[in-house]
Amino acid sequence: MIKTDDVFDDFSNLSGLWVDDALLDGCDLAWVSDFIMTRHISVVSVPTNDTEKIWPWVENHDVRIFNRFVVETGENIDVIISGVARRIIDSFRHGADGAQIMIDIRYLEQFVNAIEPVRNDLFFDRDLVVGFNIDKVDDSDWHNVFELLQKIQPHAILITATGDKFDASSDFIGRVYSMFENWNFDGELHLMFGKNMLRSSQVLRLAQKMRPAVVEKILVFMQY
Repeated sequence: MIKTDDVFDDFSNLSGLWVDDALLDGCDLAWVSDFIMTRHISVVSVPTNDTEKIWPWVENHDVRIFNRFVVETGENIDVIISGVARRIIDSFRHGADGAQIMIDIRYLEQFVNAIEPVRNDLFFDRDLVVGFNIDKVDDSDWHNVFELLQKIQPHAILITATGDKFDASSDFIGRVYSMFENWNFDGELHLMFGKNMLRSSQVLRLAQKMRPAVVEKILVFMQY
């Protein structure tokens, strides 16, 4: 469990809560709901199909619920997106305010081409968030990544990284630097690095230096 006093005080105005799979039952649900209220969390990310569990606890408060979906391949992408779209619609019916679609960056173009025709109808008054692992994005990819994202205009992009342990030999900072150097996006930037708050701090510091206007659009997810 996260150490709330140590973590949330550093990101008090930037925090979302990321609830892992199978943790919205009994005491966990009560704790999560109370924590969202007492810490004034603005966004909570929950696994697919868990919206209806948490919605009754937060419906009278200013909290957005995002459901998570995963697209792991580019094969039969139209069929996959059709299935994901049905699940997204169902989550919206149960109170979700948006969908975080986690993709393998290798299939971003196929994903964009498949979802672009239905993007406005599917997310008419809800938020689309596109997530991917920054470790899988090369420096030369960023221009194309942002061009493709412009076609579907997501509310936010969500970046993750492999594992949540600090690795002194990691090129993580270089990859974030390259992202900001090529930045061409008007939406929010969401971060999810497990319990490794050092990485979130590194992103925030680079944003302050390279893209100050982006800082106020950053949301840091804390893992429960």
